[in-house]
Amino acid sequence: MKLRNIFIFSIATIAIVAIVFLFGCNGPVSNFDEEYEYQFNGLIVKDYDHDTACVSTRFSRNDTLVIGAIIAIDSDTLAFPDSTYYYYISPADSLSSGSHDILVKDSSRFNDTLEFTVPGSFSISSVLPSVKGPSDIVSVSWTGAANADGYIIAAVKQDSTYMGLGYSQWVTSQTTSTSINDSAFTITTIQGTEPNPGIYSIYVYAYNGVLDSTLLSTLLPTPIPNQLEDNITKKNFNGTIGSIVTTLPNTVNVLAQ
Repeated sequence: MKLRNIFIFSIATIAIVAIVFLFGCNGPVSNFDEEYEYQFNGLIVKDYDHDTACVSTRFSRNDTLVIGAIIAIDSDTLAFPDSTYYYYISPADSLSSGSHDILVKDSSRFNDTLEFTVPGSFSISSVLPSVKGPSDIVSVSWTGAANADGYIIAAVKQDSTYMGLGYSQWVTSQTTSTSINDSAFTITTIQGTEPNPGIYSIYVYAYNGVLDSTLLSTLLPTPIPNQLEDNITKKNFNGTIGSIVTTLPNTVNVLAQ
């Protein structure tokens, strides 16, 4: 009788272990045999030129856009009007500087929380000279922004902002002044590079994290210089997360030769 009870107990124990192995400690696992690879690109833009702030993200599973995911910054859920998840607010300071949590959830398959850090507001102190002759070097100074990993300087003709045009360059040191390369004020023609006189808007961008150049293509007065490597490198989950703050523009009048 005792042997029979031991045998029944052993069979029951094996069955319980098998159930736990198959279904996991937290309930059934969907698509247990399938591996998912996720790519997430998230971006916050605070644009003081337009006095707006937005959150823009792109989320894919196995190289296919995820439709119907829940993506929320703090307590606000992003809309999905097209190919990106998007949240828009005005004025710009409605979205505070500092840390923000963003929830990324794909049904029961995936759930993670990331953190944005948004730089503080800042401003251009000077653009000299305000009227540029052919041999003049344009120098720009600005106040520092809290939580900035670095800065980007940008120049674009006033009639060409937010069109994916213009010039930008990384500020390679944590200084708050630099000069703008003279190529910012030229145009490429079939004859080569020529001066491009006119009124230019000058901006400085403060950034934190890694910026996605595709998401930013129409969200800034100019493109960013180039795309940096991923800063999200988790198991089966990669991508970029970053934030950028613009100054109000200053201007320089570039004279013809």
